Amino acid sequence: AYEAYKGAIELLEKQPERKKGRWIESNPQDSKLCRLMTCSECGKAYIVNINIPYEDWTEAHKFCIECGADMRGEQDG
Repeated sequence: AYEAYKGAIELLEKQPERKKGRWIESNPQDSKLCRLMTCSECGKAYIVNINIPYEDWTEAHKFCIECGADMRGEQDG
């Protein structure tokens, strides 16, 4: 078990530093049903139901699925 743990640590240390991003919330068409959450790093936009609170969505999406940016820093909201 120790060897697997040691191997995992070595693998993580070789990884490039993860980009830091933030979620940018917008509603360009003034929709009453949904809004966009956009990654500040890669520009990937996700359509989010307007009834899902911003804090809940960002808590559930700590990393951008598209580019892997770490979204746990300062947020736009």
